[in-house]
Amino acid sequence: MKRSRNHYFSGRDSCMVRIKDLSRPTNPRSIWLLPLLLMVALFLVGCGDGGSTTPSSIGGGGGGGGPLTIDISGKVTDSTDTPVIGALVKLFLVPAPAPAKAMAQVGQVYQDTTDQNGDYEFTELPAGLYRMEVEAPGQLPWGTDLDLREGGEVVQDAQLWPPTGQVAVFQSWASDLVAGDTDDGYSDIYLAQAGGGIVKISNTPEGQNAEDSGFPVMSDSTRFIVFESLGQLVPEDQNNAVDVYRFDRETGALTCLTADPDFHKGYCGLGDTNPFTSGDGQITVFEWQSGEYEDKRIFMHDARTGEITQVSVALTEDGVPNGCSKRPVISAFGRYIAFDSWATNLVPDQDPDDNYRNIFVYDRLTGTTVRASLGPNSESPDDCSQWPSISADGNLVAFRSNATNLLADPSPSGMIYVRDMATKTTTMVSVDNDGNPAADYCYRPVIS
Repeated sequence: MKRSRNHYFSGRDSCMVRIKDLSRPTNPRSIWLLPLLLMVALFLVGCGDGGSTTPSSIGGGGGGGGPLTIDISGKVTDSTDTPVIGALVKLFLVPAPAPAKAMAQVGQVYQDTTDQNGDYEFTELPAGLYRMEVEAPGQLPWGTDLDLREGGEVVQDAQLWPPTGQVAVFQSWASDLVAGDTDDGYSDIYLAQAGGGIVKISNTPEGQNAEDSGFPVMSDSTRFIVFESLGQLVPEDQNNAVDVYRFDRETGALTCLTADPDFHKGYCGLGDTNPFTSGDGQITVFEWQSGEYEDKRIFMHDARTGEITQVSVALTEDGVPNGCSKRPVISAFGRYIAFDSWATNLVPDQDPDDNYRNIFVYDRLTGTTVRASLGPNSESPDDCSQWPSISADGNLVAFRSNATNLLADPSPSGMIYVRDMATKTTTMVSVDNDGNPAADYCYRPVIS
């Protein structure tokens, strides 16, 4: 069986005990040492059967009440079910609350590559919550969350999709794009497929026109399309507010992601808007707005569990931000969520009197939020930053800013910047071939 490349082994300790020949005369003064020597000998002999050892946080999953372990394996295939050879599979152990956080392996990253059959395998990992990510050349990244706290053996397959460029989705008020449509004054969501014509996907269960639908976004796999709609497109939608929907191109199913009455009971407002989805279409982020414009927050929906979780959480007892949060985007892997916000209580290092909009990045793996719109020495910007876009791996965040102090030298207002979250450096990218800033304002950056 192939062993995973994630284990930590220490060499076997050799314990040698030399016993004195008791048939020879013995110094009376050393007789009292004999019982002690025998006890030490018995103790040391016991360490000779050790074998390979691992840190205490990994432990063995067998008897004796040791820490639980997991074995996880699976197959990685492409969109045609062909095994993908050499795909990189990563497992991130999610940090646990204290005191478990102090364990040696918490936060550890485990890696393996698929063999000639597209198979991967990890053995004897510590039980816990994991983030799994898979990537391969020519394929879109894939990721999922795994609850492996019960230990045991788990099989998790992954299917990768290529960036086809054969499908487009858009919003339109036109009434002549599909047969039988009428000019009702509302916008709809349309799906255009190469060689397959145009299909309207924002219909009611009876196939009739619905109230305004807009802001469509397609997953990288092109399977899922999320959008917002004021119409009641499924029977479960009973809240009379704008909701976020997800259309599955493979099954034709249309689901209201925000129909949960408990969600709208706790967050009664104008509705849910501006959705954005992860590369696999499983995590969708969106804005939630109450009756007050200032009370806009960012939430995420996990299609695997159906859970809706607030992202823009303040460092206060009630978790309520003191400013509006907007324009959420999520990395293709589904780990990082970027958004802009007026709130000053999302991170500990922000001046409460800061009157400017900032760019924030939330890490789903660690549950932490950091600010991305910062100067070379972590200075707060002297003006607003907005319209974030995040790279597939979540390390690069592009945004527009009116600030003039994000670089070492003063810069013009309205430029486009890219923040490297790993190196904590900011670069202006709206420049000409000679490196000079653009001569006019720039808007809406997009980064791959």
